[in-house]
Amino acid sequence: MLQAQWLARGGLTCGVVLALVGCGSGQEEMTRRVFEERVDQVVVSVERNEVHVFGSDQTRGAVIDRWTQSGDAYRELGEAQKGDRVDIVASCERAGECRARYDLALAKSTRVDVAMQQGDLGLYHLGSEVRAAVEHGSIVGKHLTARHVELELGRGRIDVIMADRPQLLVVRIDEGNVNLVMPPGRYRCEFDRFDDAIHLNGLDCHGRMAQGIRLELGKGANVTFKPNHDYVGPTP
Repeated sequence: MLQAQWLARGGLTCGVVLALVGCGSGQEEMTRRVFEERVDQVVVSVERNEVHVFGSDQTRGAVIDRWTQSGDAYRELGEAQKGDRVDIVASCERAGECRARYDLALAKSTRVDVAMQQGDLGLYHLGSEVRAAVEHGSIVGKHLTARHVELELGRGRIDVIMADRPQLLVVRIDEGNVNLVMPPGRYRCEFDRFDDAIHLNGLDCHGRMAQGIRLELGKGANVTFKPNHDYVGPTP
């Protein structure tokens, strides 16, 4: 099976834990992978369901928990490390007919790249480069200190709280609502349009600032900015 092949590839793993929850053909299976070697980048490709990524100052490698349904058919399913990079893949034998839920615990400095067709993505306490693309669903980011954040959504909702001023925040969305909580100060605003769909709420746009926000919006998109009053730091 493809799952067994991926599990066998995890040479830099200290343990694999399997657990079954429930009974019958639809029982949930939980797998834990622990990568002890240094992880600098995680690349996630999950067709549908949920992915939650947590950054921590205490983590050096990666701890990955995965939940799947025993009756689902997967074309590819597993996690593998090569060098300082971990790849995570969950794709369905037939499009849309499987689910995989992931919780990832990583070093805060790990670069994160996530792609999903449908589902909910959560990004928490990440401090390096973050790139995420979801075709249909939601993206939530909380307490992000990453210097580069790039979020792309076809249809759904984006809610992000930046705990520090990013060098560049990029948001692309075709249809849906975006809420961006930003530290105060001036930003270089690279918006593909300025109209009633964008609510600045006091966001200070200035063309010569090093820190930038880029918006690429479809006709059905709305963006609301709010100040992060908990921010403590320089406000150029």
